[in-house]
Order: sequence, then C-alpha cells, then structure tokens
Amino acid sequence: MMSLGPEFLAINPNGRVPALQDPNTNITSWESIACINYLLRNYDTDDKLGASSEAGRVEIDQWTSFLISTMGPMIGQCNWFRHYNAVKNDDAYKRVVDLHFEPWIRQYGYADLSLDEYPKVKGWLDRVQGLPEVIKAYEMVKAGEEA
Repeated sequence: MMSLGPEFLAINPNGRVPALQDPNTNITSWESIACINYLLRNYDTDDKLGASSEAGRVEIDQWTSFLISTMGPMIGQCNWFRHYNAVKNDDAYKRVVDLHFEPWIRQYGYADLSLDEYPKVKGWLDRVQGLPEVIKAYEMVKAGEEA
C-alpha cells in the first residue's frame, strides 16, 4: 500500500506501509520485519510476543527469513497481478505463479528429493517445463553458461 503524503514520506521515503515513528524515542522504522524487530527489542521486555531463549529466537529468525525471501515475494507478485495490474487476465495470473515456482521446484533432484509420492506436482512441473517460453529461457541460460 502506498501513502505519499509529505508527513508519511518523512517516516518512510519509499511511501509504503508498514512504517512507524516511536513517540517515545522519535525513532522511525519501516518494512514489516524492521518494525516488528524494533518493537520486540524495545517494548517486549517480558517476551510475551517474542522468544525468551536463543533457540526460540533462531526459530523466529528462520520463519521470518522464509517469509521475506520466499512467501512474501511470491504472494506479492500474485497480488499485484490479481489486484493492481490494469489488464485482468486470469490465465496470465496462473502462468506467473507457475513461473515463480518452477525454478525452485525443478531443483528437487539436486536436493536429493523425489516427486514419486507427488504425481500431481510432477505432472505440473512437466507441463510447465514443456512450455515453449520455459524451454527457450533455459536454452538461453545454458548458452550463457557455455559462453
């Protein structure tokens, strides 16, 4: 969500929420993880929301990293195509999701995993990898690696 008023831009020059300005310290923070971490460090002194042990903090860090590196970007792209793109095209929406997941799922063998127990996932992967655009993209990658 964008908020481009001058008062808000003074808090977050990117004009996006979430952002906060702590009235007790006048510190500003933006981006969800930065805001949450600031609030936890400064106001969750009893560990009601955060973790009281290092193992607990590591688990929070892992899930937070997963969110910002994997789930967040993919869902953000889906939401853009679904809600903000001027041209509504459900087929493109489905393809975009497929194209976002394909590079990650295709590496199952490299990770010593098997899709034998997941025939629908394997079928989906085969269909996406058979798309002319995907074939061409990987041919370009291979040509670049060989150059």
